[in-house]
Amino acid sequence: MTVNAIAPGAFPTDAEKIHPNPDEYNRWVLEQQSVKRRGTPEDIGNLVTFLASDQASFITGQTIGIDGGWMMH
Repeated sequence: MTVNAIAPGAFPTDAEKIHPNPDEYNRWVLEQQSVKRRGTPEDIGNLVTFLASDQASFITGQTIGIDGGWMMH
């Protein structure tokens, strides 16, 4: 058995709807990331699928960031 954690970055959520200027916030988020698009639920789902597969059978005890390269900046 393996145990890992997923640490998503700034994925769009309903919580962002309270921002007074959503377009400005979206631009700011993209400036912080290396990948110039917002993450999707499918991006997280792909990581979950990988971690649940035999291909990830030697990965354990990790926190895997999925943030479009946010932490690289």
